[in-house]
Amino acid sequence: MKAWKNIGIGIVFAAALLLISAHLFSQRTAPEGSAELRDIVSFCVGDANGNGTDDLLAISGSGKTDEGERNGQFLLICDASAKEDLDTLGYIPPEKIRNRIDLAPIRPMKVQLGDVNGDGINEVSICVYKTTKFHPVLAKRPFFFDLKNGNLIPFWLGSRLSRPFDDYILRDLDGDGADEIISIEELENGGRVLALYNWRGFGFEMLTESKEYDGTLRFAYDPAEQAGEGEIRAVLSSYGEQKALVFRLKDERFIFAE
Repeated sequence: MKAWKNIGIGIVFAAALLLISAHLFSQRTAPEGSAELRDIVSFCVGDANGNGTDDLLAISGSGKTDEGERNGQFLLICDASAKEDLDTLGYIPPEKIRNRIDLAPIRPMKVQLGDVNGDGINEVSICVYKTTKFHPVLAKRPFFFDLKNGNLIPFWLGSRLSRPFDDYILRDLDGDGADEIISIEELENGGRVLALYNWRGFGFEMLTESKEYDGTLRFAYDPAEQAGEGEIRAVLSSYGEQKALVFRLKDERFIFAE
């Protein structure tokens, strides 16, 4: 009986060693110069400079805003294949990082690509957290850049949108070949609205906004919640309940409808 007991203990011990070894193997040490997944605040994949080849752009760092949201320090310009490395290894290898741009002074929070002026080349949009000369308050601001030879060239450095915003995305809702800004903005009474902006050659002009919603809004980023063509999907959280919302442009008047 004692022998069987010892065998059982040995089996349990061996199984524990296997589990520990598997865990340690899965937590591979990233090579020096890598960008680990835990430090990636935001990333996107797309053609960032109009050369017909996709890139991966990532914000990396470990900062936080006054409201507790994450912000980074660097913008990484990487081979698009780095997305697979993030999925399988949990880091971007140093050889996949073509350029590392220090953006610490503007505290970047989110990066995305969109062609806002309709010239067929994507701009790099970075949501930053900083003050400006004419609005000396720490706040989120939408900055736009052209990417040329691995460097960011300012395209439009907006001081703010019409109101403080929680988030924004870029989407061509009217099918004119140029992306609009769609933002979730906070009203003075704490309510939320969706607002739509179009590029007007010198800046963005608000074309319309949704009705006011009592609660918090977020864009539906989950693949299961993806929007159809010409749609924006959002989720309203109010009084402990969640409701899915769908917004479309109507009659070229930029009116949102559920």
